[in-house]
Amino acid sequence: MLFVALLALAVTIGRTVHAQTGGVELFQCYSDKIDLTYWHEQQGSLKPGFELFYTYNFSLPGPLNITLTPHATSTQPIEIVVIDARSGRYLYRSSPSTSLTFTATLNLTSPTSLEIGIYNPGQSSADYGGVIYISFCGSPAVAKWIEDNIKLNPSSMGNAAPIGIADYGAMLLAGEATFYRISTDSVRGIVNISSDIYATSYYENGTMAFSGFTVQLNAFLSVNLADGNKQFYWLQNVLDWKSSYGSLLGYIDNVWNETSSVSTFSSGNIAGRGGIFFSGRGAGEQYYAYGMGGTLQPGSHQLTIAVHGYGGGLRVDFYVDSNLYDTVIITPYTRITSANIVVDPSIRTGYRISPDLELVFAGFSSSEPIAVLSKGTVQLSLFYNSSGKWLPPFAAWSIGASTFERAIASAVGGSSGTVSIFPGNPSKYELWSGAVVVVTPYGTFFQNDGNITQYLKEIDFGNGTKLANPVAYINGVRVQENTVPLGSVVVVEYTREYHVTMNSTLGKFEIWVPEQTPLKGLLNETIIISPNVRLVLEETYANGVEVDYNSYLIDGPTNVTLIYSREFLISLYSNLGREELWVKEGENLASVVPTIKSLGNGTAFVLVSLYFDGKQVDPSSFSISSPGNLNASYSLAYQVKLIGPTNSTELWILSGSQLDLHPQAIILLGNNTRLVFMGAEDSSGRNITFPLKITSPAAIELIYGREYLVSIELYKGNFSEWVPEGNILNLSQAELLKEGKSYIYGYSITLLLRYIVTPSGIILPNSTVNGPIDGKAIYSAFADIKTEFLGIPNFFSFSVLSCGSQSNQSISFLSSEQTLTIEDPRSFQCSVDVPISLPLPLAAALVMVFLGIAFARRKMKQ
Repeated sequence: MLFVALLALAVTIGRTVHAQTGGVELFQCYSDKIDLTYWHEQQGSLKPGFELFYTYNFSLPGPLNITLTPHATSTQPIEIVVIDARSGRYLYRSSPSTSLTFTATLNLTSPTSLEIGIYNPGQSSADYGGVIYISFCGSPAVAKWIEDNIKLNPSSMGNAAPIGIADYGAMLLAGEATFYRISTDSVRGIVNISSDIYATSYYENGTMAFSGFTVQLNAFLSVNLADGNKQFYWLQNVLDWKSSYGSLLGYIDNVWNETSSVSTFSSGNIAGRGGIFFSGRGAGEQYYAYGMGGTLQPGSHQLTIAVHGYGGGLRVDFYVDSNLYDTVIITPYTRITSANIVVDPSIRTGYRISPDLELVFAGFSSSEPIAVLSKGTVQLSLFYNSSGKWLPPFAAWSIGASTFERAIASAVGGSSGTVSIFPGNPSKYELWSGAVVVVTPYGTFFQNDGNITQYLKEIDFGNGTKLANPVAYINGVRVQENTVPLGSVVVVEYTREYHVTMNSTLGKFEIWVPEQTPLKGLLNETIIISPNVRLVLEETYANGVEVDYNSYLIDGPTNVTLIYSREFLISLYSNLGREELWVKEGENLASVVPTIKSLGNGTAFVLVSLYFDGKQVDPSSFSISSPGNLNASYSLAYQVKLIGPTNSTELWILSGSQLDLHPQAIILLGNNTRLVFMGAEDSSGRNITFPLKITSPAAIELIYGREYLVSIELYKGNFSEWVPEGNILNLSQAELLKEGKSYIYGYSITLLLRYIVTPSGIILPNSTVNGPIDGKAIYSAFADIKTEFLGIPNFFSFSVLSCGSQSNQSISFLSSEQTLTIEDPRSFQCSVDVPISLPLPLAAALVMVFLGIAFARRKMKQ
């Protein structure tokens, strides 16, 4: 709920009214100070019997309160004094002292003229320093502030000032001069430049410079630091106009450090798209600036300054026509705790300016500071952000004070928060003040009387939306009458309502409902047609989209379609009792009448017959189309759990019935694995045979054995069998390949199975089967050769075993047999050859012959 402070008609001294939105509060006090150190630097020592003072003139009648708080020291005792300037009478004198730190309050009556300063009552000159803080309170004090701070400045061209809308936080309200404060995070100016605009900027001496001017949005930024200190920055978002450059608009932003009397920036504490420049305002004075040329033409333009937190620093965004063109990061020497754009006449920046907010027409720059409007108009509207709403200043004046550039033009208007700048002479006056501000959802309005009746009416936007039940509030309090005091800020709140059309089986009707109304409260979930027939809500559509009516909220004009289903009352009679059921039209009886009513512990009643209005029906195919009676018959049944190797099944078997089960003999599991039925057991492990009479709940486990397909490629044919898990491979490990003779020697060739190669590795012929096997047998060819002759071992034998291109050979002496092996023969076409053989008798005969010849040769020689 948006509440804005009531700016009361009767304001007493020091009274403050805090705003709940927009940061507005009323008060009548402001502070000033007298810098005694500066006086000493300018005037020197204070001679005996002399005084130094400022003169303050108060012209508005009324009570005036003044509080003095000095912090001063002196080499000789001095006094703080307040003197009636008209009579010379002392209104206040402190005790003489060389250290003055106290607080004193004076209650006076205006009109009056006062002199406030220091006096030397001694006999010697006094060197002094420090400051006197002064608080002025009351309507005359505020009027004095307005007179001193809001004023025209003389120039070589005549009286001039920044012309437009200036919010100083100061206003005249029903004869009372009153202050207020505003704190916000963003401000905005709307500028509308006519196409026939013509203005000339002049140098300070009155010499014409060129055709051009600026429109400036100027705001003060107040920064609170973690160490308790405060900083001020002056922010400028400026539209530049130069007719000599093709009537194009450009825009710049400036940031000035107003914490002290000279604007400076230390290295690294400000950064953006622009840079730091030296100004002509003072020796060594600096400011940040960035500028962009543009092609913006006359017409409406928008200037915005927005402030955001940025870590321990601050981010200031500058916009033109909603386009962000520069972001400036301000990083002080310590962490920022809070920062806001403020309007506060009670304080002074280091440059001795009270923070205000201005949207003004002025000269082109500090070099050409005076603009004279000759033709056309510039229309200005100024706003600050208040909780997401853009509100105009509560009060505004026709001239500004913070910027050096000025103009000679006239500000006209102000009744609606908008001011038009025309050619003419400047004048100081309040554009609006104390008018009734009416804030509504469809705009903010100003008026000069307190009648708010026109805003307390229902508003139909004609698109299925209306604002109803208007209620007005002032500072959170509901307005009881339709007339409010001048100076009020009135917030009118409405209930937003939407047009809802309800389409259903019963027809169509239309209603208006408040925003966020739950749809559930607008419809009937059940509609009774007759004692035995009703409609039940089935589907709900909002603007063509199905929604959950339990959670759907009306958030706009809505066309609701309700789909109902018809239900009939059915009376169900059975040997188990009687009950009544609501059954949807067309619904199958199988979903209505329970086929099984469990009693727990594996026992239940099972539906065995069903009659509808005396006719037997099948619950799986019969559907309800009218009210009626159902008669059901149930019998006792037991639950039988069939536990298989891959799944389990539960059956309800009537008591005493036979369960004739034919389990699947073989279950293929894939991956060359299968299960083979081996029998059935009950929960006690006893064998079960079928058919089985059921007289109690039972659990029957179907026992299966696991088998694996074993496929092995042999040298002749393949071995392919299903082998039970855990069995040993039954493969012949020796195969006779060939028998024969080589010359007179007999031989045999045998294939010996060494191992089986599978994709997962090598297994032996006698391995246990624990999974599918797909492999190839690897053999050795073994030859056994008989190398004896007539039962006598051969003296010398040379044999060869050949299998295709592979061969092996053996040489032996005095042997009866030889063995040859070829590992992993690539061919099973094997043969044996004994090409050289010397039987022992033949060898002996040869030896005798040899010896005989040798002996004979010897005899002959002799």
